[in-house]
Amino acid sequence: MKFLIALTSLVSLVTVALATSGGTNSAEHLQKPTVLMISIDGFRFDYIEKFGAPHLAEIAASGVRAESMKPSFPSLTFPNHITLMTGRYPGNHGIVGNSFYDKVRKEKYSIGIGKTVRDGTWYLADALWTIAERAGMVTGIYFWVGSESKIGGVDPTYFMPYSDDTPNEDRVAKVEEWLSLPDESRPHLVGLYFSDVDSAGHKFGTDSEQTKEAVLTIDNFVGRLDRFITDRNLNVNMIVVSDHGMQNLDTNKVVELGRITDLSKFTWGDKGAVVNLYSDDDALVAKAYEDLKASEAHYRVYRRGELPVEFKYDHASRVGDIVLVAEMPYYLLDQITPEKPLKLNKATHGWDPSNQSMHALFIAKGPQFKSGLVIPTFDNVNVFPLVLDILDLSATAPHDGNAEVLKCILKAN
Repeated sequence: MKFLIALTSLVSLVTVALATSGGTNSAEHLQKPTVLMISIDGFRFDYIEKFGAPHLAEIAASGVRAESMKPSFPSLTFPNHITLMTGRYPGNHGIVGNSFYDKVRKEKYSIGIGKTVRDGTWYLADALWTIAERAGMVTGIYFWVGSESKIGGVDPTYFMPYSDDTPNEDRVAKVEEWLSLPDESRPHLVGLYFSDVDSAGHKFGTDSEQTKEAVLTIDNFVGRLDRFITDRNLNVNMIVVSDHGMQNLDTNKVVELGRITDLSKFTWGDKGAVVNLYSDDDALVAKAYEDLKASEAHYRVYRRGELPVEFKYDHASRVGDIVLVAEMPYYLLDQITPEKPLKLNKATHGWDPSNQSMHALFIAKGPQFKSGLVIPTFDNVNVFPLVLDILDLSATAPHDGNAEVLKCILKAN
């Protein structure tokens, strides 16, 4: 999904923030490797073969590839980008949707509300760049959810205010510039984000020529970075991930929840594959739940605290009083009216991550990675401890990842 749309009017100038590293790597980090983590939003696990992406295929063949990577619930952009950078499930890091309400703060967080996205107090776990900067290691993030928010009171040394209009050429050129800096100021953790594949998938569907074109365009940019690293023999480990997959929608498979019960007095979070509904009126919640439960078809309805344990989705103030999870590919909304006609994208995501079409990409290549290795599907919380391991950093707080899960893809020291 194109994220931080509300910020597109901001100038796309690099911001150098006062971080714990002070913009200089401490002596203990000077000779450490670098991790370049690239997110291709909405890149389904099978798109390399589906669309014949040559550079990503070569990176996967010469490095490590997972059969797929399982996103966290819900399989949405913001929750999973923060999970990748914190190693915590959305119920623990607090970004439980692209749009949600906090009943304690009495405030809504949304991708369309720039002031909330840029407010670091919404993010309840330390990001990789926060940990690195506190340890005296320089970081550079060219667009990532939360990277301009002072998570934990810390910014990356180099970061960019998000602008969806920024050409991919500029993004890649800046990363190449960062990787060419002197040892003292060169970032050892670099993040880079591309939205094109997700945007094309939503607008045109998973089988479209436009989505294929977006995949091949980003494939070329990733290939360019791979050549840049190889030609200069840089000690850089490239990890290419996505946040979720994509599933085509059917206009005949829509559930109008507002025709089952009156939901006009609820505060809504996201609509679509997952819906969070909020109210302080216990009687209203009870009646709506009973009505929705009695008509339960093509969705499942839960009260907060009663969701399946495998979702790990139990944040006390941000998960809805009522949570509805659609059966894929059904889409949940309030009501279709002449004033609000049905306007569906061609494809979307957000469903239970056990659905394989929600699965994401994971490939990796570099001096610390083994070659020609394919591993089984794993949960995306495990990327966080992998990166910490490569950078020889320690987590500063509990997380949900398990370092042993991806230990097998690293060369022995």
